[in-house]
Amino acid sequence: MGAGRNHYDALDDYTSYSLAWLAPILYPLTLAIVAQGFVLADVFYSNAGRRFLPQMSFLSRAGDDSGAKSSSRVPRMDPRLNLAALFIMVSEIIFAVCCIVQCSINYSNRAFVGTSTACDVQAIYATYYVFSAIGLAAFGIILGWRVVSVGDKAVLFKTSSICVAALLIHAVALFVALLPFFGLNGWMFANDYCMFDIEGPLYCTLFLAVYFSAVLCISFALVQTRLAVATAPMGSAAPKRTAYRLLAGTSFYLFIAWILTVVIAFLWIANGEVYGSSLWRIYGAQAIILHSNQLVTPLLFGWFWRHAMQAVLLSSEVDSAEAA
Repeated sequence: MGAGRNHYDALDDYTSYSLAWLAPILYPLTLAIVAQGFVLADVFYSNAGRRFLPQMSFLSRAGDDSGAKSSSRVPRMDPRLNLAALFIMVSEIIFAVCCIVQCSINYSNRAFVGTSTACDVQAIYATYYVFSAIGLAAFGIILGWRVVSVGDKAVLFKTSSICVAALLIHAVALFVALLPFFGLNGWMFANDYCMFDIEGPLYCTLFLAVYFSAVLCISFALVQTRLAVATAPMGSAAPKRTAYRLLAGTSFYLFIAWILTVVIAFLWIANGEVYGSSLWRIYGAQAIILHSNQLVTPLLFGWFWRHAMQAVLLSSEVDSAEAA
């Protein structure tokens, strides 16, 4: 076991389990990549005022033909919504593609191919994913709040603001993933995969700080969104109310999706060990739940969020025209 690498001595004895083709290779990774492809196609089509994916009935605004076919002409999607959704999806796509390749190779060989080097690579992209995904999800909720509250005039909704904020989140997450190269501890082999060493003071503290900071920011954004909905003009009240419900539901999912990692962190704080204890199977559950994000998050932000925010913007334009 090298410096900053925890439980790497178990890599030589690792044998891929027989149902790895089912979980995580088929579900959720294969399904996730298919879903991501559909969402990316919808983003591409929407730039030309067309739909690849249908707009769900609960997202339809008054006067919009929610029953239109996916090829029907619709108002062109605001490019800033597409841009924000793509930034949020980047880490999900990277994680899904890298994991399905590495998991398939390991399953085919019934071993952890590449041992410590491959484990390092996986730990880097897994760590980048965790810290970027939490930050980007919070960014999406906050951006949704600003669109509902201020609409097209929101400073955060400027193209430059979206790019700077999203790129900063990605850059910080990558830097955090590379901390072991600076002599800081470390990465770990967690039963079937490699990740940041959550059973160590550095990454445990960083993860909990990022998670609870995101929870606070999201909670504040939801409260402010609810207040904006309560004072919305009649024409935009319904789309804004729907957008708020979507943001609240998305926030609840994100809380559930990451809570098991929080539990692992607190178990380590309380007991001093998780991987080497009777609770080691929790890492397997964590892997499936986190991989489910690659399926769910693109649908939430790349499909539902985009259409909900678009409905808010269109209804706000109607309110402005009527006021004039």
